[in-house]
Amino acid sequence: MRRLHYYGLWVLVGILLFYGCKQDTTAWSDLIKDRAHTSELNASFQEAFSLRYQRNYPAAARAFESVLKDKTIGRSTQIDVLNQLGFIYLEMGDTAAAIPLLDKLAKQESDFNAFQRADYWYNLGVLNLQRIKPDEL
Repeated sequence: MRRLHYYGLWVLVGILLFYGCKQDTTAWSDLIKDRAHTSELNASFQEAFSLRYQRNYPAAARAFESVLKDKTIGRSTQIDVLNQLGFIYLEMGDTAAAIPLLDKLAKQESDFNAFQRADYWYNLGVLNLQRIKPDEL
């Protein structure tokens, strides 16, 4: 009986090694895509996203503002930059800077993709939470 357990264990280890170490299996689905680190974005946009992920919001805001000044970026990238700037200003507690950006985005809402719409509505939710007075809770 002990021998059967011993050989069964080795068969199990062999099966796990054989089927568990496939080279052709991707770690991530192609549906999961981090736009911030794709080659289709320019280096300054990637740098701005990296600063945002590091929570270096003042530097990220400056970087996104410089990307926004680039006249060669497309409409979709401009929407992404405005969303990110709105988020950053809200994280820094600067609602006065965030509101004009969100107003500008509201006029472009028909051009949003699903991810941009989610970012936009998230930012609106954060803005509304920040506007609630403590006595309203």
